[in-house]
Amino acid sequence: STSSLDNIIGLSNETRSTIVQFLGAANRQSKMLVIAGPIGSGKTHLAQTITSGSTIPTTLVTSADILRSKIGETEKTLHNILRSNKTVIIEDIDKLFPADRTDSNGSVLRCLAVFLSFVDRFGGDDRLSGGTTRDWDRVSGRIHSRSELVFLESRLAFETKLDLIT
Repeated sequence: STSSLDNIIGLSNETRSTIVQFLGAANRQSKMLVIAGPIGSGKTHLAQTITSGSTIPTTLVTSADILRSKIGETEKTLHNILRSNKTVIIEDIDKLFPADRTDSNGSVLRCLAVFLSFVDRFGGDDRLSGGTTRDWDRVSGRIHSRSELVFLESRLAFETKLDLIT
């Protein structure tokens, strides 16, 4: 499925190889594929395309879907999403798992522990994809050690993006 993506979002050979390796390795160390790049580079499209070949339903959530104002609700929401879905795409992971935690509230700080407990128990068919428009170094280092990273450049013209959407 990734070869057809090359015509759409311009995957490099290295990116394609990383994705194929991530999807094919039964006993892989990395439990998550993080797709980074600027707005409009095709991160969500790539994540959905990668998981569309699976027989397991995929859930797409953003950090805004998870973050809550009540104490304990953010962690509970994240826990419920991860517990009830084998394949999850989380957009804006840098907001849930920031490297610089000084400006984070308690819920965001506890999200990392909830997330890591699930990721460490994932089996062979469990998949996570995360997207971020920020630099990779703005995402917690504890996510780095459990992830494969691909970076997408914004190669599409605005008109091409509109054609893909409509």
